[in-house]
Amino acid sequence: MKLLKMLSQYNEHSPLPEQRLFRAIITQALEDADYKGTVMIDMRDKETAINWFLDLGKDFRTTCDYAGFDPLSIRDAFKVFKFCIEKNIFKNNFYNALSANLTVRQVIEMIKKHKKSIVLS
Repeated sequence: MKLLKMLSQYNEHSPLPEQRLFRAIITQALEDADYKGTVMIDMRDKETAINWFLDLGKDFRTTCDYAGFDPLSIRDAFKVFKFCIEKNIFKNNFYNALSANLTVRQVIEMIKKHKKSIVLS
């Protein structure tokens, strides 16, 4: 799964087992959000995961806090990755931008370098 690259380095270097646990929850939510099949229950999980990232609910904020991440940064990064996936910007070759600890602006600049003709909608 391409999105697993996003948190893999964070999981490997996490100082606490508890952080690795909560980072694994975020990683699973990313996998769920990237589901491309037609199984109804998995499609519901996909919608739930997408809403979990975008709604900034208490569970999401708590999970991010326990994982050692800023919830707003994770939500913004998710929006960028969701856009990249929907537009297939990197032709399924996903870049490991989050593990480089880049800001959303830096991620967008990286995307622009690779795709000069991206139109943000």
